[in-house]
Amino acid sequence: MFISRTKIYFYFFIISTIYIQAQNYDIVPYLIQIEKGKLDSIKQDIENLKLKYSNDPNIIFLDAVTTDNTQEAYGKFKLIIDKYPSSKYADASVYRLINLFIIEGEKDSAEKYLNVLKSKYAESPYIRLAQIQFDSISFSENKTELEVVNSNQTKKDNYKYSIQAGAFIKKENALSLKSQLEKSGIYSEIKEKNVAGTIFNVVYVGKFETKEDAESFLIILNSQFNLEGRVIEFVR
Repeated sequence: MFISRTKIYFYFFIISTIYIQAQNYDIVPYLIQIEKGKLDSIKQDIENLKLKYSNDPNIIFLDAVTTDNTQEAYGKFKLIIDKYPSSKYADASVYRLINLFIIEGEKDSAEKYLNVLKSKYAESPYIRLAQIQFDSISFSENKTELEVVNSNQTKKDNYKYSIQAGAFIKKENALSLKSQLEKSGIYSEIKEKNVAGTIFNVVYVGKFETKEDAESFLIILNSQFNLEGRVIEFVR
């Protein structure tokens, strides 16, 4: 059967349009639900999206951030970086890999991908966040162990600011936020604070030498985790 060139172009246009749409699925609503701790309610939706848009880097990223197995998550983030380096979440994938390697105590690999983030995604807002996290970790000689600089170490004196990420009357809410942060490789701690006779469980994130560093971190932290945190000064 003869098909005119016009029709061939038309079919090609339709197929190309479908392909482009498949490569740009909006996953922001799902990321917001995940950040709010509502993963269970969207798991089936994610499974359906994985089947329908298996080659969409956005969906691959969504799949990766909801994968519990570290090795599997690593493979999915790396796939985005290698195959879709210009996609929307490519820099976020590099950032997530840095977090994974920090958690595993793999200093060389974390530093390698930090350099990738700086060189290939020079305008990425994740650069400063990743650098601060990398600098706040003291890696031991045993690569499987890492030691986070905490308030009991002498290095504390170098830090003047922290971020109050949230304050909760119910401790389980504070623990939930702490768990979300740790899954992204962000160190946090919970301290009790008495406010007019009411005990609050306050989640603190990071230790910073300058207020500017803390405020830069705060912008990304609030955006990434849908928080209303604030910079505070250490009381010595």
